[in-house]
Amino acid sequence: MSEDTLDVRHLPTYGLGTRSLMWWGTLGMMLIEGTVFAIGILMYFYLRGIAPAWPLGAPPPELRWGLANTAVLIASLLPNWMVQRAAAREDRAAARFWLVVCVVMALVFLALRSVEFTALNVTWHANAYGSLVWLLMGLHTSHLIMDTIDTAVLTVLLFAGPFEGKRTGGLRRGPCCCLPVPRCCTEWDSCACSVAAAVAALCCGPGPGPTEAAGLRWRVHLLRRSTICRAGCFPPTWCSTRP
Repeated sequence: MSEDTLDVRHLPTYGLGTRSLMWWGTLGMMLIEGTVFAIGILMYFYLRGIAPAWPLGAPPPELRWGLANTAVLIASLLPNWMVQRAAAREDRAAARFWLVVCVVMALVFLALRSVEFTALNVTWHANAYGSLVWLLMGLHTSHLIMDTIDTAVLTVLLFAGPFEGKRTGGLRRGPCCCLPVPRCCTEWDSCACSVAAAVAALCCGPGPGPTEAAGLRWRVHLLRRSTICRAGCFPPTWCSTRP
């Protein structure tokens, strides 16, 4: 080997975390999706603020299906977290098992969502409220369908394909990226929207603190100053408390 040649054989052939292009691609996707959902949520709050009655020109939707779906989404945090831990250990058997659980929970959610569409008590063309509810439901459902397909593909690859360190990157993006979680459940009430956002932020949001506990306190502080309090979902004393 000549002196002008750089020997890089000892360097890793892949990177994880911020060294991975997948990490940055996922971050960009989350920013784009988050912006779309944020616009829809702002429209919802604006319409509710100016409407003389709520829901607008329609009876309230049946909450049982929305509550059941929210419970499924919150419960899905556990298998997603287990997948992340198994991928970090490069434990193929455990990752396969928990991914199958994730896929099953996703299918259960989509089945409940199909019933939920029939219980909205308003059509998409009835008025602005109906159009907005169906828009939010459609955005959320299409996102969940794509995440389910993505998770199913990862599951098949773990059963049939090679299991190398670089292939664990798709499983190590954290419990917020592997399967649907409560990013937006705004179809029936602003408080439900805020609570779902709070759960997602507390589980998934980054915090600037030097320790995990400091980061959690920072996220709680931000949530107390956000729409979760302005929507009137919690007592004013809770919302005014500093971390």
